[in-house]
Amino acid sequence: PGIDRAGQILRQLGAIGATWAWAFIMTSVILLVLKATVGLRVSEEEEEKGLDQSEHGETAYRIPSEDSPGPTTTPTSADSE
Repeated sequence: PGIDRAGQILRQLGAIGATWAWAFIMTSVILLVLKATVGLRVSEEEEEKGLDQSEHGETAYRIPSEDSPGPTTTPTSADSE
């Protein structure tokens, strides 16, 4: 006995829907808890300053006139060879 093919497909589709719903609800709960405790965004000041600097204390893309360490965005002589 058991179920036919159509019944099995319907059960699997139901399980997929339940899994999606569970993932959505749990993700929403986690995000709400994070938002209420530590927040989901950085401040506008940190965003304007740059997240590399405010979050990691480093500069990812350095303009050649800056004195900060980090990779430069201008080609070197090795790049042209």
